[in-house]
Amino acid sequence: PGFPIMPGVLLTEMMAQVSCFTLYPWAARNVEEFAKKFQCFLVGADKGRFRKPVVPGDYLRVEAECTKVRGRLYFFEATAWVDGQRVAEVSLIASLNPLGGSK
Repeated sequence: PGFPIMPGVLLTEMMAQVSCFTLYPWAARNVEEFAKKFQCFLVGADKGRFRKPVVPGDYLRVEAECTKVRGRLYFFEATAWVDGQRVAEVSLIASLNPLGGSK
């Protein structure tokens, strides 16, 4: 009360969502087919740091990079910025799974 800030869990979720978009160039050849065949799950978040509070009115920029792929696991580094200052970062792991239970 009296000092609203954006919760860290929402910053982490936002960075995870942006990370998924880093796969777009790979999937862009046929997005509709890709969306019908795969689903993505967040399976890990490590090294999360929240350096400064994000408050109402801040313009938040999120950058993400896929740093490694190992089988179905995709590893990402994501960073959030406000006014050119890093406010949060996290290492994420996502699993890209085929729909329908096939392996």
